[in-house]
Amino acid sequence: MGVLTKCFKYLIVICNILLALIGIVLLSGGIILLVDSQNYIRTLLKGYYKLDGNFSGNGSTPADPGSGVDFTEFVRPIGIVLIVSGTVVAIIALVGACGICCNKPSLLVIYSVVVIVLIAAEIVLSVLFFIKLFDDIIKTGVKETLVKNYVDIHDRGEYSVIWNVLMIHHSCCGVDGYEDFNASLKWTRDRPPPWWPTGTELNATVVAPIACCKNAQDIREKSYGGYQGDLSCATDPTDETSNWKKGCWKEIEKIFEPHRITVIGIVCAIVVAQTVLVLIAIAVAWSLYKTARDEY
Repeated sequence: MGVLTKCFKYLIVICNILLALIGIVLLSGGIILLVDSQNYIRTLLKGYYKLDGNFSGNGSTPADPGSGVDFTEFVRPIGIVLIVSGTVVAIIALVGACGICCNKPSLLVIYSVVVIVLIAAEIVLSVLFFIKLFDDIIKTGVKETLVKNYVDIHDRGEYSVIWNVLMIHHSCCGVDGYEDFNASLKWTRDRPPPWWPTGTELNATVVAPIACCKNAQDIREKSYGGYQGDLSCATDPTDETSNWKKGCWKEIEKIFEPHRITVIGIVCAIVVAQTVLVLIAIAVAWSLYKTARDEY
């Protein structure tokens, strides 16, 4: 076996050890996310949005954001994806390392085929991501969380909390605007909530959620003791008092759009590295096969 082949073997072993570590990190992160989702999301809300108020509406005074809210359902899919991804990466890396250490060309061939399939999938997904093919699918899913789960500014459901944070701190309303709430299954426009000002008519119609008001934060905090201020921003909204016509989807795009090219660049680098590893693995497998054939 030549010096170059030995160098290739060491390179594959080192790279696959690193991949296995990455897989373990992803796996651990997924498990931690599922086990301790409450603290993770609460810390994220406090850190990213610099929140001081309690968006769960639990208690008589503001406290930590997200306290008393069960985020398990919201983060479970993310945790599962991390666990599955980490497990797959770790297994693939283990197969590649074992193929080298045990001088098994068959394992290296399996390793190469699997990585080639992953490379093809990564290229296809990157192209679809670049042309924004997934945007409409994601947007539909995001709107579905609002329609099916949003209640009001004081609801402790995980989706209500997240939507309230998004709408208040990005000065927006719904996905495309206040009309998204027309199809809402839980938010009601015809019945005032318990904390509505004394004397408000029970048949008052709320046009847009309180969270869409430009002073929503102030309303939310003062309503713990029974808000007595003006709520025309909800019953008779205007562009001066409410963000009712400004959808949050554009704000979400502003958050992620700058990172789109970065993500694609990272994927391209990963594809190049994987391609090099496959070529090296095939070369080593062929060398091992020739050596075994000559010895036989």
